[in-house]
This record gives sequence, structure tokens and C-alpha cells, in this order.
Amino acid sequence: MRGFQLPQAARPSTRMSSPPSDQGARPDRAWPRTLPPWHFDVTARDIRRFRQAIGDPGDETLAPPLFCQVMTYRDADPADLPPDGSPLELRADLPHARTVGGASDWLIRRQVRAGERIEVRVTQHGATRKPGRQGPLDLVEVETCFVDASGALVAREQATYLQRAFA
Repeated sequence: MRGFQLPQAARPSTRMSSPPSDQGARPDRAWPRTLPPWHFDVTARDIRRFRQAIGDPGDETLAPPLFCQVMTYRDADPADLPPDGSPLELRADLPHARTVGGASDWLIRRQVRAGERIEVRVTQHGATRKPGRQGPLDLVEVETCFVDASGALVAREQATYLQRAFA
């Protein structure tokens, strides 16, 4: 990911081609992994609420450029979430205590309109282990594509999430 750069440490990082089985991860899951896609039906109400949240009084039929962020995660029962409350789409089969967002780069091809059905496709591309001040960190690389009914790309987010690994 290009948008966020961690300071270079003197200690080397470890690029994982599959989750490390010696750390309690499921060894049968290799990178990259694509999650089953889901659909988001965009309503004028969704757009209006997003615009209100960002202080934009614009048209409720045309979503602001970063509206796709609200489609990134599916609704989930809180009981099904990991202990840190992170979204199910960020499960990387790496034992971790906490997940936070690191950075994201967006490619916006066009704005979403009310009435559209958008397909959301998520691929976890890999993880890099880096030393942290309070123990190891796994930087998980995730790509989320937002595609319209014709199959055309509407937007793409390339993100890095930081998961504090168990030592």
C-alpha cells in the first residue's frame, strides 16, 4: 500500500505467503483469499444519511465519492464478531488481540447513484509481520472492489489493517 508508510525499522519484517501455522493460524488458508461477494442496494436515504454525517448538503440521488466506504462491511451480529469487534471481512486467520485501520488508497471511477445495486468483492492479498513497540504487528493488505450491475468497476479501495499479534 502506498498511502501509509511506517518508519523503517532496523529489524527486518517477515512476508507471509500463508498464515504462520506455528502461531495458531489455520495452515489450510493461503494468500490471496477472496471472500464471497455481497450486494448493497443503494437508497436515497443511505446517501442522505452519509451526506448529513459529512456535512454535505448535496443531492441525495448522487453519492459523494467516498460513499462506497459504507458498503465495505456486511451487517453482522455482534456475537459473531471477534473479541476486538473488528469486521468479519478482516479475519485473516492470524491470532491477534486488536485490529485498527492503517491506510487506504482509493480509485474512484464514478459516483454511485440511488437505486443502484453494487457488488462488493473483497480479497485479502497477504500480511507482513513487523516489530512493534508492544509486540509484533501483522499488516494485512485488503483490496475491496465495488462493481455495478454491468460489471464495471465503480471504485476500488486498497487498504492496510494493523493487527496486534500475540507475542
